[in-house]
Amino acid sequence: MASVDMHSAAGTGTNQTKAAEQPSDAQTVENILTVIFTVLAAWGVLIAYFGYPAFFLPVLFSVPVMFVTLIRITFG
Repeated sequence: MASVDMHSAAGTGTNQTKAAEQPSDAQTVENILTVIFTVLAAWGVLIAYFGYPAFFLPVLFSVPVMFVTLIRITFG
């Protein structure tokens, strides 16, 4: 890890260290894809284990989300 001059005249030393702590866009995309593929793999295992009823689990889980969304739309 490269050292950062914290006493620079421009005062950008702390901004450089904060930028270094944030993950890159490629890392963020990789994390999101990992979560998506993990959820899909778990769903596939559930379908293989429980059969056809597990196929409808995403629909059942989306019902409370849609309910809250409709309430939020109603209240503006």
